[in-house]
Amino acid sequence: MIASAWVATTGLGLALMVAIVGSEGITPLEVLILSLFGVSFGWIVIPFWTSLIGFALQLSGRDPLSLRLVDAVRPGAGSLRSRVALVMPAHNEDPKRVMAGLAAMAASLAETGRAHHFAIHLLSDTTDPAIRAAEDSLWAGLQERYATGLSSNVSRGPWPALHFRRREFNEGRKAGNIAEFCDRWR
Repeated sequence: MIASAWVATTGLGLALMVAIVGSEGITPLEVLILSLFGVSFGWIVIPFWTSLIGFALQLSGRDPLSLRLVDAVRPGAGSLRSRVALVMPAHNEDPKRVMAGLAAMAASLAETGRAHHFAIHLLSDTTDPAIRAAEDSLWAGLQERYATGLSSNVSRGPWPALHFRRREFNEGRKAGNIAEFCDRWR
């Protein structure tokens, strides 16, 4: 089926291209162009049909190998067996925006009821003294809100662990901070 669709689509594309290019006759250069077009267009048609069939299988809820109907995966159906580190590096960034992102992430995880599988790490390389002070203050506020549940409308379960680390020497900036974190995390 895919082979016939591929041949038909490639043939149709090539026929349309011949009609466009050959309106006043075909030169040897145009024959070369049409040949290259046929090969490259045929190569593009294969993933087109593959993705179209995959999309149809997804819509119909069928397994791509057996073509049998499968149960839809329900959110929260799987189980987590390990801990996950969510890492946010910061380097002289707006602390309000950074802390708002962390708070939203923590609240979203708490709503799933699986936040105990996650640890959020803020890795700061901030060098600006004013931004450092704001970071420290906002982090303390986030920790305080965290201790009281961050939000009264979220009551599903435990909150993720929150960790803050500031490097004195920001070697490699954010990438260096993440690399150092990964070396220590193992």
